Amino acid sequence: MSLLALPNELLQHVARFLPCSSLLQLIRTNRKLHAACNDPLLFKDIAQNAFNRTTGAIDDLLDTYRQPGRVKLKPEQLDWPEGETVSIVSSTEDTVRLAHAVEDLIRLSTLKPTAWLTSTTSNMADWLPHLLALHHPASWCLDPDMFLLPHGQLGQFNTNSISSLLMNRWLSRTADQARDRIASAKLQAVHFTNFSFMITYTTLQRLGSTNDFSEVLALFTRHFVPDWAGAASALAVRQSMADNVIQQLSVRIPGYATFIRDLTLMQASAALPLLLIAISSTHCERQTRQLPMPCKIPFAKFMDIPSVYRSSAGLFATCHTRQMTAPEFLAGRWAGYYTDHRFGNRSIIVDAPMQDIQMVVSEPTEEARTRLRIRAHIERETKGYDQHGDFRLTGRVREDGLVSLAKQYLGLGDSWTWTGRVTPFGIVGVWGHNSFGGYFWIFKEAWV
Repeated sequence: MSLLALPNELLQHVARFLPCSSLLQLIRTNRKLHAACNDPLLFKDIAQNAFNRTTGAIDDLLDTYRQPGRVKLKPEQLDWPEGETVSIVSSTEDTVRLAHAVEDLIRLSTLKPTAWLTSTTSNMADWLPHLLALHHPASWCLDPDMFLLPHGQLGQFNTNSISSLLMNRWLSRTADQARDRIASAKLQAVHFTNFSFMITYTTLQRLGSTNDFSEVLALFTRHFVPDWAGAASALAVRQSMADNVIQQLSVRIPGYATFIRDLTLMQASAALPLLLIAISSTHCERQTRQLPMPCKIPFAKFMDIPSVYRSSAGLFATCHTRQMTAPEFLAGRWAGYYTDHRFGNRSIIVDAPMQDIQMVVSEPTEEARTRLRIRAHIERETKGYDQHGDFRLTGRVREDGLVSLAKQYLGLGDSWTWTGRVTPFGIVGVWGHNSFGGYFWIFKEAWV
């Protein structure tokens, strides 16, 4: 029987089981098929349920998380409530794009990084971080090593590239060439920031679902040292591997190990993978770490996530800033870590976590808001503690996400300057006086 002989209801039922790209091809072949199947509710259903309908996808994923040393997934973790919410407010065109992005994610989750082509990663920053932030269940299939190669390629391009182009416009023969070069450099920086988001998300996800850090470290080590085939079980070997990975990741951080008072979002985002390896190499067992779990971070509540594709990488990179710099978001309980890099060639030191940071936040004055672009003041009543004792945080958060804080130990009298950026995973930055002491990262306690 021909498809054309079927009633519209049955045609739509059959179409629900097609990938989005196949359905788009189908409705171009015949007017009746177009009339019956070019339905936004149909594309919404495909976007919402494509992963569940992919043969073997759920079983393979559950089997992966049943392996020794992994934390089993709960059935509710494979639901996708954010997808339902996004579909309700999306236009028909955006719903189709969402369904297509879900298809791309499902295909991506079955590929090894070695099978990726340039075309696979060329526009990934325009759709994949969006689906991660929306907690699509197929994201449980992804590991951080999948993104290390394109991240490294973008990192090579971005190291001081924008500032160099601004300082050397005369190298271009025309003003148009100069503008094109600067625009290209800025776009590369945006893509680099989004790939940093992907690596941080998937690393946190893997750390939170793997009992032994050695398994996660091996993913990074095999990328940076392809001929390595050993098991990172012995403490000395594991620490050596961690130091090697940290060194490789440090090369990707523009202005690494320098005290920068106007730290950029790109620099802060690039520091997070290094921080994760450093923290986890010190606190190797999952139960001893206090780290956020992506599934517990309600990204959709504090990010104005743009529609996928539409060259939206730039919009995604900063879509968290408006809400995460607001006093009502910043107030509450935070925790975090800092690294100490002051000992030269020795391994990076990670102290015990900073805990019970009760952030007390106030609105800025009208003058501070309009003249200095201050969005929030961190009041001196903000206190927490770490292994050196109780401390106080005071400072301000600018509307563009730049954070300037002073950390003062109450009993010792010692104080440090923090300068950082608000990222989707919390506040990340550098600490020191006039010289670099290390990196810091604080995040909401509720995310742990």
